[in-house]
Amino acid sequence: MVLDGQLHLGIVGFIGDHENPNIQAMKVWKDELVVVVPKRHKWSSRDEVEVDEIIKEPFIIRERGSGTLRVMEQYLKDHIKSSDQLNIVATLGSSTAVKEGIKSGLGISIISIKAIESELNAGLVSALKIKGIRMVRYFYLIWDKRRSKSPASEAFIKFIEGEKGL
Repeated sequence: MVLDGQLHLGIVGFIGDHENPNIQAMKVWKDELVVVVPKRHKWSSRDEVEVDEIIKEPFIIRERGSGTLRVMEQYLKDHIKSSDQLNIVATLGSSTAVKEGIKSGLGISIISIKAIESELNAGLVSALKIKGIRMVRYFYLIWDKRRSKSPASEAFIKFIEGEKGL
């Protein structure tokens, strides 16, 4: 949408190996993906889990094209052939839908720690790390270098640059 001129700015969780030369990207925040289980799950009191254990559990996955799915597959590629090896019970289109599926007991998933902060604080889910794997990603503010930035876009970029210093 940024390249099509529909949006002046965008925030994305994945840039890719072959970044578009017309996109300017600024790293804005660091995120970590974690294994999320419902509070009543057998792993809910654990801090970490093995990759082999994840494969056996009912798993909720994000849709193809999702940055979360790409990052997850990138980190797990040395341990499993593809996400198809997981026991996938649902493919959902948003983190909110995945969280609802986890809370209802449909399955477990790997999602952003930032996306589940309120659920963690409310005691509805537990977050675990995968033993030996730390899944870190960055979010980027992007804009099209070929277009002039509006005053509002310029102000927002300057604001974000100031916030990064905190």
